[in-house]
Amino acid sequence: MKNEWNDLNHQRLRLSLDSIALLLYCSEFYECEELPMTLTQWNDLEKMLRASQLKRPAALLALEYEAIMINLDIDEELAHKIALRNVGIAFLLEQLQRLESLGVLVTTKYEEEYPYQLKRKMKKNMPLILYYSGDITMLKDPLVCVAGPIRSNRRIDQNTKAVISKLNEESYTLISCGNRGVETLAMKHQLRIGGKAVNFLCGNIIIEMKEYLRPIKNGQMLLVSAVYPFANFDLVHAIDRNQYVFSLSEVAIIMYSQINSGAVWLSAMQNFTQRWTKLAAIMDDEFYGNARLIELGAIGLTMDMIQSPLTLSELLDQEEEKIQETESYDQISIYEFLGEQYEI
Repeated sequence: MKNEWNDLNHQRLRLSLDSIALLLYCSEFYECEELPMTLTQWNDLEKMLRASQLKRPAALLALEYEAIMINLDIDEELAHKIALRNVGIAFLLEQLQRLESLGVLVTTKYEEEYPYQLKRKMKKNMPLILYYSGDITMLKDPLVCVAGPIRSNRRIDQNTKAVISKLNEESYTLISCGNRGVETLAMKHQLRIGGKAVNFLCGNIIIEMKEYLRPIKNGQMLLVSAVYPFANFDLVHAIDRNQYVFSLSEVAIIMYSQINSGAVWLSAMQNFTQRWTKLAAIMDDEFYGNARLIELGAIGLTMDMIQSPLTLSELLDQEEEKIQETESYDQISIYEFLGEQYEI
């Protein structure tokens, strides 16, 4: 596979020392008796560093156990973990070069190319590390998520293709979780008609690269993951991945959902409280789950709207105004009712 990815290596891996420190302490590159730090542990360590004379993660790379204990108000176990993993920096760099030769690059929260939207919306829950293959600047494009069930039918597929065609006409980049069914169909149709797609994975990125070699190399597609490239599928990682996709999106369009069932429904419910993105749902007499999402606050879109000359942005604004007008009318009606009761 190495020769196949030579064209991608023009990007070359360039990481700051802060990123090297983060990868050394938090990634699975370096096999060590001390497990990588968790997200919570790293966030706590950052606070300690800022309050100390060290200030930055890179300062830890040259320190041994005793120096770490002197400079930081830190427990012995964590100091031992840092010191033990410091020994593996040469191995880490070798593994990064090996991964690059396979076509996978790495970025962290300390690099300029790390997507700002993840920082802004996920805050302390943002992924510390992103692994990717393709042009990572696609994460700065206007992104729209199209989500739906693993099991689809002809009607849902036709609707999905119509939505994707509209997105492509308006130069949106599709971002997808890449699940079977609606999401894979949407991604492949977007590529087929010349659009760009981001596939946010939660498993083995190396395997996925083999299927999408051509669109990655021609700049149509970006594979990205917050999970170690050789990791297997994990349900917790999948739930986290859905949150990242919603956070990166300007709008998430739900093609079809079932009430209280599946990852699409769960992500939509989380979005109502977290407000990662605008949530839209396709209205159809058969789509009972979507009807419930609209009752809860999602923006309803019909296929006639999708096929109208109005842009997606115009449609969303138009429907949001209707929702606001309805809410305003309901409030006025209540006050009028109370007024009438008072006069009586």
